[in-house]
Amino acid sequence: MEDYQLTFDSLDWQNGHSRSVIKEFLRIACRQKGFCPGDSRLLIEAVPDEEGCVLLVTMLPEEKAKRKVYRIKENQPSLTPFLFRFDQAENLLAAVDRVYRQFYHPQKAACSSRLYLLNRAYYLIMYGGKRLPCPVEILLTEYGSYVGKGQQAAAQVLEHGKLLAGEDAVTTVGLQLARC
Repeated sequence: MEDYQLTFDSLDWQNGHSRSVIKEFLRIACRQKGFCPGDSRLLIEAVPDEEGCVLLVTMLPEEKAKRKVYRIKENQPSLTPFLFRFDQAENLLAAVDRVYRQFYHPQKAACSSRLYLLNRAYYLIMYGGKRLPCPVEILLTEYGSYVGKGQQAAAQVLEHGKLLAGEDAVTTVGLQLARC
C-alpha cells in the first residue's frame, strides 16, 4: 500500500484514489491467484494490521447481492486505543467514577474515551499516546480486564458494538455519577 500512497486511515471507497487502488489490487489478484469476480458483487473489508491492513474480499451470492450502503465509523487515527472490558455495569460505573474523580480535572484536557456495549459486555476505549498513565490502567483493571491496544484490538468493538457514550465517555458518565 505504501507504493500506492495509501494507508488504512486514508482508505475510503468514496475517494477516487482509494477506489482505483482497490481495483488495481483486484486485477493483480486475478492475474496472480485466479480470483476473477467478473460482474459479481463483492464485499470488501479492511481490517487493521500491525503493518497497515488486510483486505478481505468476498464474492456475494446472487440472492445476497442487493446493494447495501455502510457508513464508515470514524476512528481516531493519531491516538492509540486502549481497550478494557467490563462484564457488569456496576463494575464499569465504579471504574469510570474513580477514574473521573481521581484523574479528570476541569482545568486539564481529558483523555478521549468511548463506551460501547457488545455481547452483553461493556467496553471502554481510552485513547492516548504510546501508553496510558499507569495509575489509570491499574485502576481500570481492578474493575475490568485489559483487552489490548491498537486499532486491531478495538476494530471489532468499533464495528459491531453499540456506542453508549462518545467523544469523552469518562467525563460524560463521570459528571452524571458525581451528581448522584
